[in-house]
Amino acid sequence: MAAKSKKRLSKIENKLLKLDKLELQDVFCSICHSILIEPVTLPCFHDFCLGCFNGSIENNALCCPLCRLRIGSWLRNATKQKNLVNIELWNFIKLKFSHEIDTKVKGEDNIILEEPPLPRLSAPGEIRLEYEAELKRLRDERLQLEHKHIKETESLIHKIQEEEEEAHKKYLEALKKDEILALQIQNEHNKTSIAQSKKKNNLKNTSVNSKFKNTKIERFLDKTFTAELKK
Repeated sequence: MAAKSKKRLSKIENKLLKLDKLELQDVFCSICHSILIEPVTLPCFHDFCLGCFNGSIENNALCCPLCRLRIGSWLRNATKQKNLVNIELWNFIKLKFSHEIDTKVKGEDNIILEEPPLPRLSAPGEIRLEYEAELKRLRDERLQLEHKHIKETESLIHKIQEEEEEAHKKYLEALKKDEILALQIQNEHNKTSIAQSKKKNNLKNTSVNSKFKNTKIERFLDKTFTAELKK
């Protein structure tokens, strides 16, 4: 839609640049439906009489009466620079359509005699060809949409698979780390158990040796005491 609007505006702009090719219907105000008096050309290339334009912005928002394009910034700049009226177009209208201007100033309406449209008959088979061409266009659009949907679906599936593989890989890495940590804890526990067992054995041996020494001292003392009694 935007491309069509730009194309239309481009055509209007080109037409306004070639003033010598303008016809009476091209210089009519869309508000009063009469010839332009002191034309104001908006950024959207719609033209209005200065009086019609001023009345429009007094009663409406700062936008084009036809396409609703916002013109607040443009209006401030144009008013400040005093170039609101399209002088080139106005001079051309006064030169080429002076009679129509006098008619409007007198309060009379400018009437454009419209040429009756020429009847146009379709050539044999033309309607069928247009129908088949439109049908082919719709089929092509549908196939393109289906192809696009399939590609998007495949891309999504591939992305999900990659995420699942990455998650599984991280799970295996975490599991391996846990196994290594458990093995380290078990080894440390075994070392601690062995050290405690050795310590207990050392204490036991120390106790046995001490008891054996005490027994030998007691026997020695008994013998000594017995010998003293015999004397």
